[in-house]
Amino acid sequence: FLRIPKTGSTSLLRFFQEYSGMASLDQLLLPEKRSNLTPGLLPCSFGMTSSFRNDNVSKGNGHVCGHIAYSGMIKNWFRAIDVWIDQEFDLRPNVKFLNVSMETLTIVRNPFDRLRSYFDYCHGLVEREVWKTVHTEAQYAKVREGDFASWIELVYRENHIPSNAQFRYLDDNVDQAIALISGDSPNVTVLVNECFEASLLFMERKFGLANVGRFLSTPKVRSNVSVRRNVTTDLVYLREQSKLHLVDEYKFYNAAVKQFEKQVSSIDPSLLVGCNIFI
Repeated sequence: FLRIPKTGSTSLLRFFQEYSGMASLDQLLLPEKRSNLTPGLLPCSFGMTSSFRNDNVSKGNGHVCGHIAYSGMIKNWFRAIDVWIDQEFDLRPNVKFLNVSMETLTIVRNPFDRLRSYFDYCHGLVEREVWKTVHTEAQYAKVREGDFASWIELVYRENHIPSNAQFRYLDDNVDQAIALISGDSPNVTVLVNECFEASLLFMERKFGLANVGRFLSTPKVRSNVSVRRNVTTDLVYLREQSKLHLVDEYKFYNAAVKQFEKQVSSIDPSLLVGCNIFI
């Protein structure tokens, strides 16, 4: 799971951890096996194998799934899988062969709404000044005040965006990032925050994941889906301005939405009903 901040990735991660029935590499690897591996990656990788799912599952090492860029994630995933395969051969002498494949998933969000979510997150932690150093002094003053409209105007005017662009989690070059999520067999399967319910149902159909309906029926998820469906179009001018200032971000997001629509339509176009997408 390629986890991009402020896209709804925490909710999706909760599904993988608590509802999918899968175990993470963090849980499947014995403590002595995971000590030399990237700790923030292991909780992002989930196993769908049925043969070994319930064997040697631990509570993990307590690390959370980090926001790791695609290139680093792939490199470290192969290292971790090699360790896991060696472990399985050691634990099960009768096993002579393991067939391992990987699917990479990520979720994206409208760039303006993602910045708005980022602002709210920073404002909620303002007393701890956690994100002060990534803002200009004037920007952080607006974070303190909780004044999103003035903050985003400063972001545009100062040309200083204190949050990493979504596409950079795949590649620093936006066209290369788009290439990774595009085509009939993309390197990365992309989901869309504004189509969260459809994204989960799409995963259920494509990958055979369990308990999607139960997860979507939980009060917190139902509330979040309702909020997504009723996003107001206030600050219309600032939203439109964002398309002039976040050109590459919208280029990537628009390509992601089109790819998502293509993937979902190939399975069941009706899943797209109710999506609230601003393009």
